[in-house]
Amino acid sequence: MKRTAIILLTLISSVPAFAQLAFNPQVGISVARLQSLESEEKGKARVGWLAGADFRIGRRFYIQPGIFYWNTSTAYINDSLQLDTRFNRTDLKLNGRIGVNIMDDENAKFRFSVGPSYNILLSNSAKKDSLSKTTISELEKNFNNGLFNIDAAFGIDFWLLTVEAGYSLSLSDAWKDLDYYKSNARYGTFYLNVGIVLGNATSSKR
Repeated sequence: MKRTAIILLTLISSVPAFAQLAFNPQVGISVARLQSLESEEKGKARVGWLAGADFRIGRRFYIQPGIFYWNTSTAYINDSLQLDTRFNRTDLKLNGRIGVNIMDDENAKFRFSVGPSYNILLSNSAKKDSLSKTTISELEKNFNNGLFNIDAAFGIDFWLLTVEAGYSLSLSDAWKDLDYYKSNARYGTFYLNVGIVLGNATSSKR
């Protein structure tokens, strides 16, 4: 009996800690476009996808670390180099945002978060039938292996369901210097995620 009471007390005392922790697996789509282009460069948005999860640690104010598999695609046109290609890259994206529940109800939340992220390149490709293998190889080997970003997002939680829309602005160039050209192109990516909230993302009013 005494042992049972101790176990129950331990479980009860742990509730406040779990009440401040939520696990949020998500899937979504992204729309990426190259920005900060020179006059002879053009970028067109293309659709990609992502999947991953993050944690929310806190109540009204929280920290939101996360890890995602991030696939982006964007068209790139350079008139002076006679390039018209599509860049595809797959990254491991590490997030470190902080957030606040603007509307904080027991079963519904409207929230905002902002913070840095870092993309680690896993694979990449440049695709276009008209490009020579030498040109494609030159482009592919000069993808930047790591991208620092600043991310901001609005999200809605309703019961166990969650939707988040955000924007990721790269602070790093999309690729390293080419032997024959220097570009300051950077990624700008909109994304929309849907997922579920596991754990106890309780209202701070409780």
